[in-house]
Amino acid sequence: MSQSIPKTTKAWRIHGQDGFESLKFNTEDKVPELGANDVLVKFHAASLNYRDLIMPKGQYPFPQNDKVVPCSDGAGEVIAVGPKVTRFQPGAKVLTLFNQAHIGGSLDPATLQTGLGGAIDGTLRQHGVFNENGLVEMPSTLNYLEASTLPCAALTAHPPNLKKNN
Repeated sequence: MSQSIPKTTKAWRIHGQDGFESLKFNTEDKVPELGANDVLVKFHAASLNYRDLIMPKGQYPFPQNDKVVPCSDGAGEVIAVGPKVTRFQPGAKVLTLFNQAHIGGSLDPATLQTGLGGAIDGTLRQHGVFNENGLVEMPSTLNYLEASTLPCAALTAHPPNLKKNN
């Protein structure tokens, strides 16, 4: 079933550094145009990380754009793809990757500028446009809410499980 491409969407944005009062809800946020390698995602769930609590307070030590859409972790459905996209089709269930341009190896300054919910708009919105390489397939055994915790929040919870020399 094909869905129409929306021109606007609902989104939360961080306006300033005055705590949670800095979060503003916009019902007419512009949906970016779909590029050749881009995927339009309709979000069904987003999960919070510690950084999402400190960013509106101005305590995040990494790049953060003014009026950014917060949150890096999200799960949604592909509703449209650009003409050169090969990894996803409409209807696919996907998860976001934290650093959109980090494919492998060490992080570099350019890659740090692609962190969702800080340097670039994140997942606390109804629709988002992402390069196909900034998404992964969602596990079929999880629902959207469960899957939304995997991109970064799952890694936050993992270190206590590690043992010395492990």
